[in-house]
Amino acid sequence: MTVVETEAFREVCYRCRRARAVCLCPALTPITPAARIVFLQHPREARNAIGTVRLAHLQLEGSTIIEGVELAASAETMALFERERARSVVLYPAKNARPAEELRAHAGPLTVWVLDGTWNQAKKLWTKNPWLHALPAYTLNPTVPGNYRIRKEPAPHCLATIEAVTQLLDLIADAPGRHQGLLRAFETMVDRQIAFTQGGNGRVRRKIRKTKRTFAFPEGCDPDRVVLVHAEGSGHVARSRGGDNELCEWHALRPSTGERFYAQVATHVPIAESVRTKLGIDAAPIDREAFEARWRAFKGDDACLGWGRYAPALYERGLEPYWDLRDILTDFLKKRLGYVEDGTRRLGLTPAADPRRGHRRIGHLAALFAHARSL
Repeated sequence: MTVVETEAFREVCYRCRRARAVCLCPALTPITPAARIVFLQHPREARNAIGTVRLAHLQLEGSTIIEGVELAASAETMALFERERARSVVLYPAKNARPAEELRAHAGPLTVWVLDGTWNQAKKLWTKNPWLHALPAYTLNPTVPGNYRIRKEPAPHCLATIEAVTQLLDLIADAPGRHQGLLRAFETMVDRQIAFTQGGNGRVRRKIRKTKRTFAFPEGCDPDRVVLVHAEGSGHVARSRGGDNELCEWHALRPSTGERFYAQVATHVPIAESVRTKLGIDAAPIDREAFEARWRAFKGDDACLGWGRYAPALYERGLEPYWDLRDILTDFLKKRLGYVEDGTRRLGLTPAADPRRGHRRIGHLAALFAHARSL
């Protein structure tokens, strides 16, 4: 038994690929099988610490493990397939699969190709390797449930790969129990795993793993093709409710280039002096049509990204596609962010100060957008 120490100084057995403290090599039993077994193993299953194919391979003389998904690209695999094709079958529950009982007391040499992985992984192996479809397919009909108690199976009759191969080889040899020695290491692994997950009080210990969520903008929202927008109104009550709140300032920033857009828009009702002072308006506005022409030329085909639904409601003429950054961040961070200034404060961001409210708020929005891109 060859031993190597990992970075954490845990000794590992190279042969069974388990920690030396739980090495399964003493439980392995060399067996001359009734047929040659070729395991086609999905790469993700190969990294499964409680997989069973390696245990079977170490015990079955002449067996082979081939790891991959689309295996036709492997010249070595295709050469093996051509050499063994005339005497090969595949163990897989295909639509045209025949019962494995038909192989009982099979005469002559036989090679069995076995797909290893979860049911979805095995299905992918079957789909991605149509050359296997040329082989007769056989399926097992287990009479007793499997013993794979440390892994959830889709149905009681489902078996671990090593259990399925053991039953199949017994059928081919027409000798019940002849290959049962294969299961000794498997059962040892299962028993040990269950013992390690039991606490001193008999309760199952479960390690709670915190998975880091990955932030992503919604499908269709390309962060490289957006324009940040912010609007200011002339009053506090919407016109739909009998008030005089009209669009009077429009701010926009294209983060990908740093280009800015700003317009003061003429309103039907004169803006109160208190509002002009609060917003810092000190220039003559342009009429709505001139604003629309300038804005469309600046925006181009980019989408709009704002904070809340105030900007599109004030714009009134349709601002699609429009994405609400407050909703996007709230959904990801699971916290209320409030107004745009509240959002930067709660996330610890410090955008540049500006005495003019609209200019200040588009700066806050830019800081929140940059923060979202950094998540």
